[in-house]
Amino acid sequence: MKISKREIKIFILGFISCVVLQGIIDWEDSVRSFKEGWNSVVAINTTSDILS
Repeated sequence: MKISKREIKIFILGFISCVVLQGIIDWEDSVRSFKEGWNSVVAINTTSDILS
């Protein structure tokens, strides 16, 4: 069975659509998770400076 470019495009489009719909449906949790992740990276950078 050969996978065509058309099938790959449809798969990628479907995956992107699922990610976008999940972000829209659960917007508040998406924003909260983004902020938690953003702040944790800042905390990691400041602790690595202390350890150096």
